[in-house]
Amino acid sequence: RRAGSDASGDVVASTFNAQGVLQSTNVLDASGLQTSTTYSPDGSSTSKTTATDGSYSIAARTAGGDITTTQFSAEGLKLSDTWTRSDGASGSDTFNADGSYTGNVTYADGSTATVTSASGTVTTAHFNADGSAAGRTVTITNAGNVTTTQYDADGQMEGPSWIHADGTTGTNDAPEIAQPLQDQQAAQ
Repeated sequence: RRAGSDASGDVVASTFNAQGVLQSTNVLDASGLQTSTTYSPDGSSTSKTTATDGSYSIAARTAGGDITTTQFSAEGLKLSDTWTRSDGASGSDTFNADGSYTGNVTYADGSTATVTSASGTVTTAHFNADGSAAGRTVTITNAGNVTTTQYDADGQMEGPSWIHADGTTGTNDAPEIAQPLQDQQAAQ
């Protein structure tokens, strides 16, 4: 274990294994932010940064280079996240106290998506790199049953697929699936 100060006056403590490989760091900067990072042998790491007001963020880096940083309130409520993937995709989400959320995604090819979620319904609007509509996906979850419907760029339904809570799946227009789906989509 080594401890000391860096050039900016931050207090740094580092822990190494017997082979001299860095396992963790703890940094307390001059503003009061405290960051603890744990490193894994596979190259992944997890950091927690805590502000003086008790709010905190957790940054997770996979061995493949994907990074997700999630912000939490002092009470532990998830507020937002940002992420980047090694394939070039990136995005962000904002979470609300009622369980709803919104998000944005940009893919490596320049296409994008916006996501809204409320009351068990997740709607994802897809856009081409030039900004033109590419379609949307509506996923409805109710009592453990999940129905997903794709729409093309012209709004034409491409058919629902479903997974029931008991594990059964299908892609038909059975009345017990299609009617509730149509009712919920008509209300949107």
